[in-house]
Amino acid sequence: MWPATWGLGLHPLFISRIGQDPESRPIHSFLEAWNLSSWGLQTDPHRPTGSVTISQEHEDPCFAIPAGQAYDAVDADSAVRTAGASIGLLYHGTLALRDGSRNSSAPMGQIPPDVWRFLGSGSDCRKSC
Repeated sequence: MWPATWGLGLHPLFISRIGQDPESRPIHSFLEAWNLSSWGLQTDPHRPTGSVTISQEHEDPCFAIPAGQAYDAVDADSAVRTAGASIGLLYHGTLALRDGSRNSSAPMGQIPPDVWRFLGSGSDCRKSC
C-alpha cells in the first residue's frame, strides 16, 4: 500500500527496524528505488533483520515469523518523534501489536486521536510449519 501512496502525491514514512547485517541491504535498495524516505528506519546492532518463512499447510499459507528480530524492537518514542505532527494516516500490520514487542501498545497511545488508523490483516504463526 505505502509505495502506491507516493504515486498519489502523499509522502509515506516507513517505520521499521533492521539489523546491521547483509539482509538489510535489499531494504535500503527498495527505499532508494522508490525514492522513499529512510528517516523512520532504525538500525539494531544486536538483532537480525527480520525474516519470514512461508510454507503451505493443507491449502493455506503459513507464515513462520521468528521472535527476537530487529522489527520486534522498534523504538516507539523515536518513531513518534520522527513522524512528528505530520501523521495523517497510520497503517500497520499485526506484527506491530504482537506480544513481546517493545512497541506492542505504547505507540498507539502516543498517536494523536485525530489520526486515521488502518490495520492491515496478517498472520503470525509461530508454530513449525
